Amino acid sequence: MQKSSSHLLNISWLRKYGDQAFSIIDELLPNEAFFITDSDKKILFWSKGAEELLQFTKEEAVGEHCLKTNRCTQCISNCGVKIHSQIIGVPLELHNQKGELVPVKKYAQALYERDGDFAGTIEFLRPIRKIPKSFEQHQYETLQEMISCSPKMKHLFQQIKMVAKTNANLIPKAIIST
Repeated sequence: MQKSSSHLLNISWLRKYGDQAFSIIDELLPNEAFFITDSDKKILFWSKGAEELLQFTKEEAVGEHCLKTNRCTQCISNCGVKIHSQIIGVPLELHNQKGELVPVKKYAQALYERDGDFAGTIEFLRPIRKIPKSFEQHQYETLQEMISCSPKMKHLFQQIKMVAKTNANLIPKAIIST
């Protein structure tokens, strides 16, 4: 992937204002698991959502190498973000502080200095929810984080997925009954 100017980073700005800016994002999206690393992959910022997901506190995470806290099985050999510049929805297996497996989808962007040198990453982790056992015996349909066995909902999910592949606008008509 080509480095775009939006991914260039003024590292002195990040050191001066980054913690404040990321804290605001963390307050606005408290359940969002994300972290920021520097060029050595040491954690500069660790969100409340990351604390919840991986059970490492901000104090335990900041300053440590990202592999110590996210324990990514696939990342041990090489940093995919550093190699590919951008990762979108890649399924990974992490281990939380207790050693339990945490399946996630990773969304990440490499950041670069103005001279083009690698400056770090911003990485978002979305947990992959397990299908409840009660659904295993039924035919179900999923859409994002939603799951349903209802024929009407399954049909709606399929329609939304079909429309999402086009540039068409979709305005669902709701029929409310009590």
